Amino acid sequence: MLVEVLGPVRLTTVEGAPVPVPERKLRLLLAALVAAGGEPIPADALIDRLWGESPPRDPRAVLRAKLSHLRSLLDAAQPGARELLERTPAGYRLAVGPDAVDAGTFATALARARRLDAPVRTAEALREALDLWRGQPYGDVRDEEWLAPVVAESAQARGDAVELLVETLVELGEPQEAIDAGMPAVPLHPGRERLIGALMHGLYQLGRQHEALALYESLRTRLADELGIDPGPHLQGLHTRILRQDPSLGPGAAREPAPDVPARTNLPAETAPLIGRHDELEELGRLVDASRLVTLTGIGGVGKTRLALHVARARATEFDRGVWFIDLTELSPTPVGEGGHGERIARSVMSAMGLIQRVAEVGAPDPDDALHRVGEALGARTALLVLDNCEHVVTEVAAFVAELLRHAAGARVLATSREPLGLPEEQRDDVGTLSTEPGDGEPAEAVEFFVARARAADPGFVLDEDSTATVTELCRRLDGLPLALELAAARIRGLTVDALLERLSDRLNLLRRPGHGVPRRRQTLRGMIDWSWSLLSETERAVLRRLAVHPGAMGLEAAETICAHPSENRDSTSAERAEVVDALTSLVDRSMVTMISTPAGARYGLLESIAAYAGEKLTEAGERDAVAGRHLDHYLDLVRRADRGLRGSAQRDWLMRMEAERVPVRHAFHESVGSQDGERAVALVLGTFWYSWMSGRQADLHGDLAAATALPGPRDRAFASATTLAAALDLGAGGGEARERITAALALFGDDAAARAEVQWFAGMAYLAADLHDEGERLVDDAVDLLIRRGMDWEAAVAACQRDWVIVMDRGEPPRGLPDGRDPESVLRAVGDRGYGLALVVGVQYCVAEVEGHAERAADAADRALEICQDMGFWSEAAYWRIVGAISSLRSGDLPSARRRLEEGRALAQQVASQHGLGFADQVESMIARPEGDVDPRRRR
Repeated sequence: MLVEVLGPVRLTTVEGAPVPVPERKLRLLLAALVAAGGEPIPADALIDRLWGESPPRDPRAVLRAKLSHLRSLLDAAQPGARELLERTPAGYRLAVGPDAVDAGTFATALARARRLDAPVRTAEALREALDLWRGQPYGDVRDEEWLAPVVAESAQARGDAVELLVETLVELGEPQEAIDAGMPAVPLHPGRERLIGALMHGLYQLGRQHEALALYESLRTRLADELGIDPGPHLQGLHTRILRQDPSLGPGAAREPAPDVPARTNLPAETAPLIGRHDELEELGRLVDASRLVTLTGIGGVGKTRLALHVARARATEFDRGVWFIDLTELSPTPVGEGGHGERIARSVMSAMGLIQRVAEVGAPDPDDALHRVGEALGARTALLVLDNCEHVVTEVAAFVAELLRHAAGARVLATSREPLGLPEEQRDDVGTLSTEPGDGEPAEAVEFFVARARAADPGFVLDEDSTATVTELCRRLDGLPLALELAAARIRGLTVDALLERLSDRLNLLRRPGHGVPRRRQTLRGMIDWSWSLLSETERAVLRRLAVHPGAMGLEAAETICAHPSENRDSTSAERAEVVDALTSLVDRSMVTMISTPAGARYGLLESIAAYAGEKLTEAGERDAVAGRHLDHYLDLVRRADRGLRGSAQRDWLMRMEAERVPVRHAFHESVGSQDGERAVALVLGTFWYSWMSGRQADLHGDLAAATALPGPRDRAFASATTLAAALDLGAGGGEARERITAALALFGDDAAARAEVQWFAGMAYLAADLHDEGERLVDDAVDLLIRRGMDWEAAVAACQRDWVIVMDRGEPPRGLPDGRDPESVLRAVGDRGYGLALVVGVQYCVAEVEGHAERAADAADRALEICQDMGFWSEAAYWRIVGAISSLRSGDLPSARRRLEEGRALAQQVASQHGLGFADQVESMIARPEGDVDPRRRR
């Protein structure tokens, strides 16, 4: 099967037969999934891309119908391909590789063509690639705003292919074929000077000098009218040579020799093999092929230089003017407030390429305009400049590169920097740390790197069964950062890996090495971070150190609250909320802060080594207590808002938000426990109760309630609630004294029956789960009455559904619903609950169908419950319903489907650590092993 987007969006069978995608919304859906490149897209994002500001009444239901239709089309293109459209916790994804999409096949073919050194083979490869195009990319959906960057990138790649084909055909002495291939592309790419130049050359070779000059004049007029500029020097020179009828342009003429600079390189020799980085090398090679400016960004010590040099060495023969390495480390930082004009960078380039020496050899003065001299020397010939360590002179580098790319048509730049250059044509490639997770039968890249460096320091070092776990943990604690791993490995002659790991709390002083031929800032981990710190503004430093109050990542709202300083206390290191956003953006660009995009928004965090350094700065600034207080207060406010939000129409949004905030919330809770702050600990655990329950984290909840209620603090209503819930969970887990504790806890409410009702029904459910039906039903029924009187409809409906589930499954009685005659489903829909409450309603419908022996109705209810749980992210519940689906398949005689559903459910239960789900899976596995048997439905929940 092939997904085709280089023209009208459609599918094609393995045999090449087209499978039309008949509806525009389906084409939009398929386009969105393809454009994501295999990454998951949240349902909300898909809804926005399909309907924008005019969604249908129930957009999620309609989206599911569209997805189902698309799965049918995938099956029509290739049996079983419906499984490629996957639903993941992060959203929907089309799990196909680049070669299963014509755009990916085209990109691979173009990259291959660029690497070929035989013009005949290059032309063949380019013709094959261009044959994949059937019209405008993405057909009738290409005008969607969200798709515009992808469409533009596809069109740009097509223009690159046509341009290279025309140049190659002219070089092969086939000017007519070049004209036929290139002239139709001129209206689509009217500003491509290389394309125009190649066509002018081809026309001249055919004796059509007048047409070649007219083509130039058309471009010159357009550039002057629209941009106020002239064509570049290479095209101007070609124009002049055509006017002079330069014989070197005629048919069969040899390619223009490089007049000034020999094809050579100054790349330093490789001192150690590159370890890992296979995916990064492939991606970087693709970017260097596709763009004239690529910047490798990343934190200091991550390996940007090594990666850039590896790629440059591999391509040293591809550039007729050579590949040049220019280390900018020794340049002093650009003075604050000065943008620079790139002259210092140009002089560094001239020095590296020997141009200053060559100017002196011919008696010319050292040029004042170094920028112009570099551009003139390179001209239209191809060259690759590797500009290393640009971060302290980034504005000067940007000015130089902008001029170079404009005046030297064949020049390409590969830069390394801790922040991007900020030019429009720049392709940024973020270099991450080495993986600390092992691959398929292979050690983790970070471990492999550490072992290689350790053996260089001590040839007797051996990674054995005893030390593997320690080395792996050491690499993880050092974030897989190559410089940190290298510095740690250098200490291996005097310290064991166990000793190294034990002393990582002092990593900034521990990780150092003697400096022979190594820049000072690379001799210690502290020195590397000091260098980056010195380039930050005061506001950036304040924000960075305040982020260190929490070891994990945090959202933008948390960062603003925690890092901002109250305006009435402003000083030289304070930051308003608006300034925090600007500082965060800059710190991410400078690779000091990591940013991860999630369905709940961006998350900002620090590598462990950066966090250790910033934590020192936080203490030095005397801010730790104040910032820690803001951190705790922020998450208290967050969980209180989440507790309200989870009980209505915003339930799904708050589930995603709390999932993203889970680590910092738990950090805040443990801070409260550690400081013996019972009041805050109780408030945090109550605020997270419904999130923990809905997300299947009952084990966390049980332990947190016990810890919070054991602390000193006020014995108020909040404490009574937490104590009741803790005792209820104990009873559900078989705790012997839990009944007495529940009675005592409920008594703490005194006459406040309304407050008691919020937890009383949960205590009643614990009684029902323990087969104490009379007392359990009394507690739940009394609580439901009180909740209704208080207007707490969501709580009343949920309590009624939970009770009905038990009495239907355990006693075979019909559901009772609400005492005022309202239907729980209607009540839940009225308050906007389309998730947890609705799943309970459908669960009760499933129970009724099971007890009444309606297998088909039960299977349908189970499928609907599964769909709701998956859509909402209730993964523990989803695991349960997947396993129930296995029972349905077994009953219908579909044993393969039963086994598949069971294993999917078991895998999901393992993923979310659902002990109930795993136990249920074992039950169903025994059913499948003896298909004639069954499990009593009353034993399943």
